[in-house]
Amino acid sequence: MKAFLDRLLGLVTGRYKVLAILVVALVLVLFGRDIVESIRLRGQIRELERRKAYYQNRIEEDSTLLENLRDRDFLERYAREKYLMRAEGEEIYIIRE
Repeated sequence: MKAFLDRLLGLVTGRYKVLAILVVALVLVLFGRDIVESIRLRGQIRELERRKAYYQNRIEEDSTLLENLRDRDFLERYAREKYLMRAEGEEIYIIRE
C-alpha cells in the first residue's frame, strides 16, 4: 500500500510540475514582451535622469557666468583669458617655452 501511495504522490507532484511549467510558459508568452519593454524603459529613464542632472548643472554654471559677465572688470578679465583679447593701445607679448 505504501508503494502505491508513493507512486501516486509522485504522479500528482509530476502533474503539478507540468502545470507549473505550462503556467510559467504561458505568462512568458503573454507578458514577456512587456517585461522586456519595462526593463528597457527603466534604462532609458535612468539615462534621461542622468542627462537632466548634467544639464541642470550646466544651467547653474552658465547662470553664474552670466551674472559675473555683467561686471565690467570680470568681463575684461574673461575676454583676455578666454579669447586672448586686448585693450586698445595695449601691447601683448607672447612668451613661448
